[in-house]
Amino acid sequence: MWYRHWGMERDPFQDLAAPYVPLPGHEEAVARLVHVIDASEPLAFLTGAAGAGKTRVILQALEEARRPSRRFAWAAGFMSEQSAVLGLARKLGGRPTDDLSEGHAWQTLRQAIRVCRIQGAAVILIVEGCDLPEGSQGALWQRLANLAADLGQVTVVAVGDEECEAGEDLGDRRAWSLTINLPRLTASEAARYLEQRLAAAGCRDSVFTPRALSRLHLLSGGTPRGLNRLGSLGLIAAAARRLEAVPSELIDDVSRECRLPLAFALPS
Repeated sequence: MWYRHWGMERDPFQDLAAPYVPLPGHEEAVARLVHVIDASEPLAFLTGAAGAGKTRVILQALEEARRPSRRFAWAAGFMSEQSAVLGLARKLGGRPTDDLSEGHAWQTLRQAIRVCRIQGAAVILIVEGCDLPEGSQGALWQRLANLAADLGQVTVVAVGDEECEAGEDLGDRRAWSLTINLPRLTASEAARYLEQRLAAAGCRDSVFTPRALSRLHLLSGGTPRGLNRLGSLGLIAAAARRLEAVPSELIDDVSRECRLPLAFALPS
């Protein structure tokens, strides 16, 4: 396999296999999320650019906050409000009937939370990336927040891209207990991220030239997902050409194969 060319045991940029990299902005976000859960705050909002590492940050926060007395439910992906609510209810042990109405979905979730509370468990609900009509995502989060305030010991973590931070989707901003913005990586953080990913895969050498690191940071938009994609493609191409290091020109070449944000696209 290509990664053996670099003395690695696996692809260093596979998200599922790679370890969490404790970058300053991510560590602060994790600490804030754990604080929200520990304090049983009703609502927190995590925002950041697409690919900024929001899901990885939440996974790390849940790992640190996990307790026998806590129940976690996560709804993510492209789904309707009704599907998201029913999904949360099922993960808490709720048993929906054949009634597929929106009112039944909310009733099922409320009942599932009540059972958890009777059992002495706090409830943490995470809602990420639901494909809802414009303006309705904030309404979903607001209804969940109202439910949390009504039942007590329920925390809602709402997750969205940074472009919706100033939009109407946030609903009544006075209701938010905490808004956490996950920043893009600086150049030094991006270099550290790549270094730790490579080291975790068994490569201790610097395989990207300094100029290549600069291009990786620029073209990825400072996002871990962008670094992962460009990093893997660069390593594959360089290994195929039997190069000893990945030059910046090669990063420019492979970047044309990726869908990049307009602001970071290479000029034609």
